[in-house]
Amino acid sequence: MNIHQWIDKFHGIMVDPRASSTALAELKAVFEHRTAVLYGAGLLGGRVRFLFQELGIPYLLVDKEAARIRAEKGLDVKEPSFLQGLSNADDYVLFATVNRLRVPSIREDLAKLSTPFSEVESGYDFHVTLQSAFCTAKHYRQENLALQYCYECSIMDNTCPVLARYLRDKNGFDPATAHGTPNLKMIGYVLGTVCSLNCRLCCESIPSVPRSNRAFVPTASVIQDISKLSNACEFLTLLEFVGGEPFLHPGLVSILETSLKSRNIGVIHIFTNGTVPPKDELCRTLAHPRIVIYISNYSKLLSERHSQQVAKTEQLLRSAGVSFNYGSNDNWYDMSCFDFVGDDEATLRSRFSQCFVHTCNRLHRGSLYRCPHHYGGVTTGQLQPTEEIVRIHEYSDADLPRRLDEFLARGFSDACRNCPMPFNAPFMPPGTQV
Repeated sequence: MNIHQWIDKFHGIMVDPRASSTALAELKAVFEHRTAVLYGAGLLGGRVRFLFQELGIPYLLVDKEAARIRAEKGLDVKEPSFLQGLSNADDYVLFATVNRLRVPSIREDLAKLSTPFSEVESGYDFHVTLQSAFCTAKHYRQENLALQYCYECSIMDNTCPVLARYLRDKNGFDPATAHGTPNLKMIGYVLGTVCSLNCRLCCESIPSVPRSNRAFVPTASVIQDISKLSNACEFLTLLEFVGGEPFLHPGLVSILETSLKSRNIGVIHIFTNGTVPPKDELCRTLAHPRIVIYISNYSKLLSERHSQQVAKTEQLLRSAGVSFNYGSNDNWYDMSCFDFVGDDEATLRSRFSQCFVHTCNRLHRGSLYRCPHHYGGVTTGQLQPTEEIVRIHEYSDADLPRRLDEFLARGFSDACRNCPMPFNAPFMPPGTQV
């Protein structure tokens, strides 16, 4: 069997334990006399590299920024020109371990270099199958999944069925007790607009909020909103807390402890810029195995004082046994533009389905928005509110599940009419301060 036959035989998200075990065994056989070449040593390349290490599959890393990656991460990464010296392409399998939109650029690189490789496999699609098979087999063996890696996973998309099954089992979830059945799998709760930074391209549009109007949502309101929405769903795989800066919220401990008591809420993510070191009480709560912290990486632009605070935050989290990720400092997509696009409905649906934030629902002060761009545009007055927004407390517990189904069924957001994502949004340095 070669890699093409393996991909044809096993594709998509794998949730069957026996098929998953077979897929992993046959993949190792494919690479018994071959080496994988991962072109792209970023987030996706890191996840595939980890899986290959776990499976004992030999690999090489290639990246245009090899020198920087070697210096920053100590990884053995080769420049693309290294591929010119590989004489027998049959001894290797080349994967483009990058965002799907960047695969054509890698094909162009290979053509310019005159390498022996005539084909490159999609690392994204390959990872979807491999990761789901790996996690399914691991859960079947009753082993714990490393939840801190789920956020960077290609198949997370906030709806991973393998993760959902794992969390349901861990939580002792009983579907017979669920109040609703909408296909809503995640919510990101915007705790407020108070932040220690003032990032120019904040996806929650905080710099557009006058400082005199910046505030946190009261603790009781947050808890009431989460309870109302989660009770209307069968199982929320993921609950995210964003800001502003969540570590500044005075009621974060109470909010987390209440959320953890719900058996139909799975993993809880908290997004922090890391410049506010958490206090001891908060660290003890954050150490819960269902909580994962994501520290945004603004290292290229942060001041020395802020960088020292981030380092202190990492030290405190590590000492308390908190699961956390330190994000990539790759460029941001600029979602701050609200100019009218003018696409027809079919194009809107297509763009929405391919946008990486299309499942990043936002909940704030009882209102449910389709994505960060939608939330930011409406709350700052750059977009007009429409009937798409769900005011969750206007519905009874019996009616809210039906309204959520309608919210999800449309297939695109009103905000897409005024959004350049995912193809035309420019890249910008992360964390640029206003």
